[in-house]
Amino acid sequence: MHFSKGVFLFGAIIALCPPAYATTVKCVRLDINNTGKICYDGSYSGVNWSIHCSSSSTGVTMSGVAMCSSSNIGTAGRSLEFIPTHSYYNALINCFCRMLTPAVSLWVASGTRASSNADCVSNCASYCIEAIKNKPEVRNALFTNIL
Repeated sequence: MHFSKGVFLFGAIIALCPPAYATTVKCVRLDINNTGKICYDGSYSGVNWSIHCSSSSTGVTMSGVAMCSSSNIGTAGRSLEFIPTHSYYNALINCFCRMLTPAVSLWVASGTRASSNADCVSNCASYCIEAIKNKPEVRNALFTNIL
């Protein structure tokens, strides 16, 4: 009799505890076509960037990372799951942005091509901020290409 109470209590505790694989869902209300969307107060440090965007009904602070790549996929707003970073020195001149909060996105082309690898490395995060401010296609791509 004593053993069955222990098994029952153990089973009840297991049933009440959430599974280890439980995930948290975060929802952010956004105007996906960016009508009336204004992005401002951008800042960056190294490869990290952050910017606040708002419309008449909602606001969100976005943050992420920037990386230079040898991939030249053309227009701003195109996305890739992985970006190539292995090439000869001067080929890493295409700036890509990845949002990390409020959600993780694919790598999105900023549409900015630097003059050299050194220029891209030192300025890519600022290129991401400018692209988010001025190119709706980049903002849209960051929010529609979520991992």
